[in-house]
Amino acid sequence: MSHFALLASTGPSEEAASSRSRLAALARAKGMIEIARNAVGILLVEPESVFSRVTCGEAQAFLFGEAFEKELRGRSRSNGIQALLEGLWGDFTCIAVSIWPEPRVEVAPSLFGTMRVFAWDPAPNLRLYTSSLDLGLALVGAAPGIDLSELSAFLLRSTFPRRRTCLSGIEQVLPGTIDSYGPFSASTRLWWDPWQFVPSQSAGEWADRPDSLRRIILDCVAKTARGTHPLLELSGGFDSSILAHSLSEVGIAFESVTLVSSAADGDERDFARIAAGHAGACLAELSMRVEDVNVTQPPAIRTVQPGPHILAQHMDRLSTAVAADLGCDSFISGGGGDNVFFATYSVVPIVDLWRNRRSLAATWQAIRDVAAITNVAPSDVVWRSIYRSWWRDEAPRWERETDFLAPALCEARGIEHPWFSNADLSRPGVVRHVRSLIGILPCLDGYPRGRGSRLKFPLLSQPIVEHCLAVPSWEWIRSGRDRAYARRAFDGFVPDALLARRQKGALDGMFAQLFNANRQILRDHLLGGYLAGQGLLDARAVDLYLSARPVLTDKQYYRLIELAGYENWCRTWT
Repeated sequence: MSHFALLASTGPSEEAASSRSRLAALARAKGMIEIARNAVGILLVEPESVFSRVTCGEAQAFLFGEAFEKELRGRSRSNGIQALLEGLWGDFTCIAVSIWPEPRVEVAPSLFGTMRVFAWDPAPNLRLYTSSLDLGLALVGAAPGIDLSELSAFLLRSTFPRRRTCLSGIEQVLPGTIDSYGPFSASTRLWWDPWQFVPSQSAGEWADRPDSLRRIILDCVAKTARGTHPLLELSGGFDSSILAHSLSEVGIAFESVTLVSSAADGDERDFARIAAGHAGACLAELSMRVEDVNVTQPPAIRTVQPGPHILAQHMDRLSTAVAADLGCDSFISGGGGDNVFFATYSVVPIVDLWRNRRSLAATWQAIRDVAAITNVAPSDVVWRSIYRSWWRDEAPRWERETDFLAPALCEARGIEHPWFSNADLSRPGVVRHVRSLIGILPCLDGYPRGRGSRLKFPLLSQPIVEHCLAVPSWEWIRSGRDRAYARRAFDGFVPDALLARRQKGALDGMFAQLFNANRQILRDHLLGGYLAGQGLLDARAVDLYLSARPVLTDKQYYRLIELAGYENWCRTWT
């Protein structure tokens, strides 16, 4: 993995200049090499780092990670780093260093990648950016504390991406944004806006071309996996099945693994075997056992906020071991497919369709489609659609996860995301689609197998996302099938037994088993831990639930295991 440190200062502060020189000297003492500088910034990299240097208008741009050129529909009206980013996709970070017309440094992470950019303010008018949390902590030289305000916000909405992190004094640059530093100013702006790819309601009739989506997916899979021997995490669900087909179609030799839970709802071996057999790949079948999961085990890597849940971390360790046994050097996951292909069970596509076409026949068909997907009566769907169409259009609400949290913590707090600054709120289906894309952003980090950009999410590739944003929301529910447009794209290429699936595997049963096997451990861990000590938990509610031996139908047991994982993260920083 190639890591960088960017030191950026603004203003004629002698303290900032002195601090910048001191940090640069410290980075060099750790073996880092300076590759670019101007009056504002110094860019250093680790020895033997791999990066690309390209001309970017009047600047030199440095690309860390994997960047691919994409097909542009026309000449970009932008310039500088903006124009460069508009022509690239992948899992990378771009840093631009310019001298004219004024010295400036800019840093921007790619969309939906595993690379992160962390930021500190070690002195007035001085900012440090690094691609590694550990590198940044070593340069700053101070162990961070937990930011209780941000931790509280995280507990309420864990899937909402934030610039501020749960560690005091550390920020992260949000995907789709650029941080820019000049001689006397600093700013953050968007370089990617999802609404640029959503056709206007007056754009005319939409051209139904699912074959284009398949071609784009094949191209993205080929480029993402090229030069590696990947392990495909294959559940036999739709998303991983189309990845198996795509890898085989583009000639990438790969291995596959399916993880089987100790409960029946997590056993998808039959479907995984069909997908692997159709793709001509070997399939490793690995059983997960509750007794092998330690609910109090610290996370394997340090992160700026609580990472994947306890069971996901266990699955990460199992996949890593399988990859080592099979000689695989990367991991392919279908994660994010539901978000990109807009797997919705809501009536919002019906509202979009009515407002766009005002066609009773088309609207009635969409009502029947939603009824088939949700298994409710069409009359109920009609009333829900009417009710939803009467709502005042507003920015999407982010549901609060209030179970077992202290009452004072559950007060409503406003949230904003820059992708909604130009939103067309009169189209709730599209708004929901964009919201689902935002929700996947915090879920791509924290996996040890992802270090060194080894964990790849091809279905989150930017060309695929941009193509899917242009698909009318009601096309995703056509014929009463979720993700219908993507299913049509692979009709005839993926076995019907996989395309026709209406249910997917779940881990609910194993979570319930894990809860029952660790009830006392969870009680001691949570009630005697950091979260309870800081007054963030409703200790009485936790104690009552753990003592009552409830019938596990409400899934609150999942929340307690989730909170135990958050407690594990807190203890690594205290």
